[in-house]
Amino acid sequence: MLTTIPTTLAKRMPITPAQILPDTSLAELRAIRASWAQSARDLEYPEMAYKIASWLGREVILHPSGRAFRVWSSKDVFALVREYSEKFIPALNTNLIVRSLAVFTGQPDTRRSNLVDQILLSEQLSKVAYWRWQIVGDETVEMEANYFLPGRWFNAFLCAEIEADGVIRQARSEQIENERLVLLAEMLAGQTV
Repeated sequence: MLTTIPTTLAKRMPITPAQILPDTSLAELRAIRASWAQSARDLEYPEMAYKIASWLGREVILHPSGRAFRVWSSKDVFALVREYSEKFIPALNTNLIVRSLAVFTGQPDTRRSNLVDQILLSEQLSKVAYWRWQIVGDETVEMEANYFLPGRWFNAFLCAEIEADGVIRQARSEQIENERLVLLAEMLAGQTV
């Protein structure tokens, strides 16, 4: 018996923005974007980028709003991260915390007064990743409309991961030592009585 091979094969999903054709439909574009976001999620890239920007970035506070951001950059890659308490949840006796990550590539607008505005308001920067999480107690949930465009820009994060992990280890070691010294001082306080 002769079997026929289907002549229509599913299109291969583009793995980079350069592979997207100009006549790609809206439905296909949405599917591609969702696929890229899922790939980034599976590889934990948003969490890695957030960790790097949080630990290696510098704090910038906007005035007069008082909003605090951490800003990390490497060459023409700029990441903004922010964590803030959105509301108190009485039933759980905890706050709803929102974490956000935005990554841009290009050149900041240096005519602006602060680094955050230089990044957010620049016409020479393109947003290549945006991710938000809600945290309630020990539960972390992704918010909607997250995206992560693949590209060479992520190499900057891959190169910085070892440095960030070292900073985290050092901070944890210092925290443990500080707790040890406080506890030791409390326990030895009885010797002088």
